[in-house]
Amino acid sequence: MSKNVDTIRVFLSDVSEEMKSTQDFLSKILVRAGMEIIFLNANYEEIDDEILTNRILDEVKKADCTIHILGHSYGKIIQNKKQTSLSEFQFYVAQNYQKENVISKIFIWYPQDLIDKPLDASQEDFINSVRNNISSNMVYSNHESPVVFVEDLRSIMLSDKKEIKDIKDTDIFFIYNELDEDEAHEIIELVSDIADVTKLGIVQSSPDDYMTFIANQMTKTKLLVIYFNRTSDWATHFVQQVWNKTGGASSQTPILFLGDLETETNENKNIAIPNVNSMMLSAELMPLEIKVHLDAIKN
Repeated sequence: MSKNVDTIRVFLSDVSEEMKSTQDFLSKILVRAGMEIIFLNANYEEIDDEILTNRILDEVKKADCTIHILGHSYGKIIQNKKQTSLSEFQFYVAQNYQKENVISKIFIWYPQDLIDKPLDASQEDFINSVRNNISSNMVYSNHESPVVFVEDLRSIMLSDKKEIKDIKDTDIFFIYNELDEDEAHEIIELVSDIADVTKLGIVQSSPDDYMTFIANQMTKTKLLVIYFNRTSDWATHFVQQVWNKTGGASSQTPILFLGDLETETNENKNIAIPNVNSMMLSAELMPLEIKVHLDAIKN
């Protein structure tokens, strides 16, 4: 039987012994909510860190998100140099993977009724580390009810699936303001003869979550082009937003910021941002400049 494309696949991390019943109950709720659960089935007692990391990654990569349940005990210890618990080891493998894959999510659940219970020293260090390193694609929850936790997870993941459904591998991701649509389409038409182009017209009054989509599409893009003609004020603010959202100077996808020089007000609109090439050019020169930048990336 083929799987429903809307099925949410969840990697459920290991838990300490006192949290097993909570994990079992959560598993039943996840299944009833139509989700597919992925566990790691392996012997962890005597295993090399690299081998274990790869085994965990193999399962995490199958999932749309991971769930990590926190309790007051540190849990099963892996016999490695740091004497790490399996649940902590799995969390950091998932976290490192998620840093490179913005379309994945990490959910951390620390039930409210456990918060005041005394903690193992190692578990306290782990929980503090988790709390202090929450990133944009992590969700930390204290809901006492597993039903509410699952409903929140489901709502977030279904929203994300809708946002990323059109993401695809592309050479050029070309973004423009709707007010510059006609000129942008002329450039895109010429560039499409030499490269695969994905376009996005920004409607400024739209409630759409453009930044999430852009960040996701950037992971599948060789070159991002942000074009403007009459919308320079919007563009200079927008490129900074995109730069911040997609990793800044460490982003793997360079940005080409192109303004139409034939619009007089654009003459001094060049910007200085690391990993962003800013140019004011005549429209007829833009397809060639885009090709030059793309060829440099491919080579």
